[in-house]
Amino acid sequence: MSAPVIDGGIKAASLSFRGMLLRDAAVSFAYRSGAISGKGERLTLSKGDARVVVDDIDASLGYHRGALEIERLIVRAEDLLLRLEGRTDPATGLDMSLHAESTGNGKALSFLTSMPIEGVVGVEGRFSGAITTPRFDGTLHAGPATVRG
Repeated sequence: MSAPVIDGGIKAASLSFRGMLLRDAAVSFAYRSGAISGKGERLTLSKGDARVVVDDIDASLGYHRGALEIERLIVRAEDLLLRLEGRTDPATGLDMSLHAESTGNGKALSFLTSMPIEGVVGVEGRFSGAITTPRFDGTLHAGPATVRG
């Protein structure tokens, strides 16, 4: 018997989660031998009157024996680039690297933090520890940047 192969897509006009509203969501995906790849474009997130457009999501994941391997998770949202790679395993915990950078007017970062932030802001680091009590060790670099509030 061969392993299942699944190709498909999900479309949603509107989904609400914890005060955020996802509109016009369309994601395509493929599953083969424990590997999942997915792609989404032009998704709109809103929170009250604020909104940000997620220009692109590109993911390549694997799931084996309870562990999630994140080969690639890249999110581009207006002036934000987020990249996540690594592994999460209930038995051994987290081992993931994060790179996030916001340039320009800070629209996406302001949306996510609910703080008006402008300029260049970046975060690089690693998640480790148990899934229920994660630890993040990293660096924050900024400049020039403005935080108002």
